[in-house]
Amino acid sequence: AKVLLVTSSTAGEGKSFVAINMAASLTISGKRVVLVGMDIRNPQLTNYLGVASEIGLTTYLSSSQYTVDDITAHHPEVKGLDIITSGPVPPNPSELLMSARVDNLFSELHSRYDYIIIDSAPVGMVSDTYSLARVSDATIYVCRANHTTFSDIEFVNRLYAEKRLPHIALVLNGTHVRKGYGYGYGYGKA
Repeated sequence: AKVLLVTSSTAGEGKSFVAINMAASLTISGKRVVLVGMDIRNPQLTNYLGVASEIGLTTYLSSSQYTVDDITAHHPEVKGLDIITSGPVPPNPSELLMSARVDNLFSELHSRYDYIIIDSAPVGMVSDTYSLARVSDATIYVCRANHTTFSDIEFVNRLYAEKRLPHIALVLNGTHVRKGYGYGYGYGKA
């Protein structure tokens, strides 16, 4: 899968955290990676990464005068990781995400990068993410320990059964690790 769509059920489950760290890990392993902020109603990448967002995805989608180069920034700490921030919050987010400019953008990104990581909106809150299924190869669905509910998991199962998002994989975020050595074969003294 070259284009990975990262989503969750609700805010606060860590989807942006997972998207950022997955993009950074792939970059460190020598891959060409771009992280695209497509949660255009509630953009968070600029807050987490400290990257300017005067122009970004929404600017590109709203006007043909902007190119991919105009909206691409470089991560300040991870050399080789490119970022496309969401840009200003638009009055018509659903229309922008369904536009042909999205398809044009991904066509160009395919030729430049090994991986395209999409930080999208939570699917349990708005329907914007469903329109991105057409440009995605797989979905990373982030759940958070002690936050994601059983009904959220049932919702994910319905999405999977209805094939509304491509190739869904779950990531459990926010677990607590016990200190100590946790590996063994079970051998004991006889």
